[in-house]
Amino acid sequence: MKKLIIILSMLVANFIDPAFGQSNWVMTYKSAKPINGATLGYQLGKIMAYGGIDVLNISYSTDSEYTNYNWDWENEKLYLRSKEESSFSLSGALYVPHLGGRYYLTKKLARGYVIAEGFIIVPALDYKDKGLVKYYDTGGNNYDSDSWDDSMDKDEKQETKDLLDYIGLMVGFGSEYEVAPAFSIGGEFGMRFFFNSAKTEDTDEDEWDGQVHYREISKREIKSKLMGTYTTLTLNYHF
Repeated sequence: MKKLIIILSMLVANFIDPAFGQSNWVMTYKSAKPINGATLGYQLGKIMAYGGIDVLNISYSTDSEYTNYNWDWENEKLYLRSKEESSFSLSGALYVPHLGGRYYLTKKLARGYVIAEGFIIVPALDYKDKGLVKYYDTGGNNYDSDSWDDSMDKDEKQETKDLLDYIGLMVGFGSEYEVAPAFSIGGEFGMRFFFNSAKTEDTDEDEWDGQVHYREISKREIKSKLMGTYTTLTLNYHF
């Protein structure tokens, strides 16, 4: 038992080594976007645990105009048949909370480390689709019109969330150089892995006289994986 306690004490001392550096809070700024931006961590010996949240704002809009002309066989001329004006806008944000840790390998001013991080993408999106179409007769008179004003409903928001809420893992290695007692600069290289799965189900049916005479059910299961390398520069402030 005494030998086990001594071994465990040596292991703990190896990870939490006062000579390696004082325990402190660390603010890290990274150049990679949108997954990594700024993180707040706490370093204890060779280990630093950190976390943060990044936000990617999304804004997209388009205005369209569609004009249709038909041939008037009676008067033998081209006339305006219909004119449509519409607008579409998409807005929202992707929130990316992440947690991770570094393990430092050396005790020098220029020190290397390995890093691992987990994150999740949380979408919050909405769209608006507006339009007006007018119909004209051969004399140029507007005899009918149709309009719409749509936005994302509850089911569409849930489907969008299911398709975009990726979970991810990042692993890599890096190094940093202490340029002043409270500042260090560095760089990282590693791999990012994204995983997502979603299930959708749609039902279409016709009913008359209190009875369902037609029903169609469609189901889909979607799985996606992405993988890619990343590089980033870092600025670390110890306080």
